[in-house]
Formats: sequence, structure tokens, C-alpha cells
Amino acid sequence: KIDNFSIFRDVIEQQSVFTNEWRCKDLVHLKIVMKANNGQLCFKVKIKPGKAATMVNMKTGAYTTACYVLSYRIAVMNAKQPSKTRWLTGKILTGEDYRDEEYMPLATLLDRESGFLQKDSITVQLCVVDI
Repeated sequence: KIDNFSIFRDVIEQQSVFTNEWRCKDLVHLKIVMKANNGQLCFKVKIKPGKAATMVNMKTGAYTTACYVLSYRIAVMNAKQPSKTRWLTGKILTGEDYRDEEYMPLATLLDRESGFLQKDSITVQLCVVDI
């Protein structure tokens, strides 16, 4: 949940904002990045290998890192009409460059009648579909 979104919006129009990193099954570590670009709210999902992704080759003693594909869904939840929540789906590979995914116009998000902004707060949800 992001409170005081009208103030936060000014920040994301100037720079990218990251969430704290969290682990998913200790295989990967994830972050959500938000920014505004040309009037659009954009998301990036950043992924890097976790501790369980590092393995030792028993013959050579060399460390290798497993590569994972993460399937995800991300959305700003619609508090007034949950059926109008628009999910963005994607797949990302550990070690892959991250690209901005345009989500929705900021004008739609900020329109009080649209149901996304409630008491100057929005709720962003990331669902890991598969690793």
C-alpha cells in the first residue's frame, strides 16, 4: 500500500522508486520499480538469483548459478470495483535486462471516480505465478 500517493507521484515523475527486496522460495530475490513516463505509470520487476540458486559442481568445485524464469502478474487494485483491476502479466529471466512495462495513464489512476485511488492511497499487488 502506498499512502500519500499525490506526493509520491511527484517523486516517480522525477526518478524510479524501488520496493524493498524480498525472497521467493530463496530461489530468487525480487523488487518492484515504479516510475512515471510520459504520463503513464510504469512497472519493472527486478529479479536476481537467491542463495538456493547457487550450486557447486562436485567434479570441478566451481560455483554455478541456476537460471530461472519468473512468471508474474502485477496490478494496482481497484478498491471500488475489484472486477476493474487491470493485471499486467509478464515473464522475466534471472540476469535479464529489465524493461519498463506501461501500466495505465496517471490520469486514470488519479481520477477519484475510477476507484484506484482511495483516501490518497493505492495498493500495488505482485503475484508470482510460476518459477
